[in-house]
Amino acid sequence: MGRSGRVAGQRRRQAVERGGGRSFRRARLGSVSGGRRRGDYLGKTIQVIPHVTNEIKDFLRIGQDEVDFMLCEIGGTVGDIEGLPFFEAIRQFIHERPRGQSILMHLTLLPYLAASGELK
Repeated sequence: MGRSGRVAGQRRRQAVERGGGRSFRRARLGSVSGGRRRGDYLGKTIQVIPHVTNEIKDFLRIGQDEVDFMLCEIGGTVGDIEGLPFFEAIRQFIHERPRGQSILMHLTLLPYLAASGELK
């Protein structure tokens, strides 16, 4: 929950605090690269989909039985190439869950420009 949890005065264990950098490093440098070195991909090229997205989903599943709910924030700008594996992984993750157990919410900042009197 990052900054949101700190503002709300919430204290959490490190196990429930997961950042995108940690999951991407795990996906890219951990299991996927280790699997490549071990020959798990049988000489095939490692792909973002399914290899990296599967690792991100596995990372999200860690400790899921220990919590009542999970809030997963994907920061950044929609459309930036760096965020695409996360958006695809969360899309797949939602569709793999039983109906009614997940919700996606898109939040964005709409700055008000006083000079022009409009939202940008």
